[in-house]
This record gives sequence, structure tokens and C-alpha cells, in this order.
Amino acid sequence: MIAFGMKPRPADGAPENREDKAHVDKVWVRYEAYRSGQVQGVQYGLPSSSPFDDWKVSQRYAPENHFDRARVEPHHTAAHQVNALIKSAETAGLG
Repeated sequence: MIAFGMKPRPADGAPENREDKAHVDKVWVRYEAYRSGQVQGVQYGLPSSSPFDDWKVSQRYAPENHFDRARVEPHHTAAHQVNALIKSAETAGLG
């Protein structure tokens, strides 16, 4: 997101804009807001619908038996997708 214009605070690197300091259910949209309209951002897109829309911060502490593979697999796949995207951007010198 920094490569596409997000401003970090100099003191600690946290985002200046509080909307950018978000959990995964919100950061997907924030990322797309920064990436869209950026020439170099075209190749770093994510699917328009976030697989994390059904995730809430309160679930961080939920017992493992509250989740099944069908619910978690889209999150797992998307996390790998984001990881690959970051590695690709770093290799290209964008990150």
C-alpha cells in the first residue's frame, strides 16, 4: 500500500490514516483504493470480492472447533495469494 501512496508515520511506520490500520476484513478494500488508478498497480490486483468479508475480529479468539475447512479454505487461499503478490512486488522493486 505504501508503494501506491499510503503514508506511514515516520516514528513507527504505522499508517497515518486510521482507516488504513485495519484488520483483513477491511484492508482488502483499502488496498484496492490505493492500487486502483496507479499505472504500476495494474498487475497487482486482487479479486474484487474479498474472501474475508465473512471474517470478524472477534473470531481471533473463537475456539478452533467453531470453524470448518469450507469456511477457512477461502481465507487460506487468499492469504497465499496476497503473499505471492507481495513477493512479486518486492522482486519487481515495488515494495
